[in-house]
Amino acid sequence: MTYVSHCDSLTMNFTVVSPNREDISRLSVSNGTFTTEASDVKLLYHETKGRNFVVRTTAQLSYQDIKKLYTSATPVVFTFTDTAGRTNTATYSTGDWNKEKAVFEKIFYTINI
Repeated sequence: MTYVSHCDSLTMNFTVVSPNREDISRLSVSNGTFTTEASDVKLLYHETKGRNFVVRTTAQLSYQDIKKLYTSATPVVFTFTDTAGRTNTATYSTGDWNKEKAVFEKIFYTINI
């Protein structure tokens, strides 16, 4: 993720490996009690990897929304929808979430100094 100060948003680049070559058209991030929707979801590139496709995508998210999600004790769930309407989710294991959350809390602190 990249913080963009002039618009108080984050640019998030992410990769989805899938047997389908469809672009990602929608991204939402949730912690069970709060959900935010990404805007400006765009394809960066496709590439073939074995029998699957690597779909690299970029999206814009509200900094305040991500801050709210990443300070929660509950791991976030990413929900991806492709242009064919198929939906998939990804999340963190508890251990990975605790590590990731600690990193983000330091980043949030630095941004707010």
